[in-house]
Amino acid sequence: WMFDDYAELRPLKEVAQLLAQYSNWGPLYDVEQLGKNNVPVAGARICK
Repeated sequence: WMFDDYAELRPLKEVAQLLAQYSNWGPLYDVEQLGKNNVPVAGARICK
């Protein structure tokens, strides 16, 4: 819907559809490396 509602995104609509349909992506994260990282993490969630 955003590609219809926002004029500046309209030129990207076709490629966005192609990317959305593509299903052969590799892993987004290296879970093993994330498990080794020693960094502080925080999260917040709001429910209404």
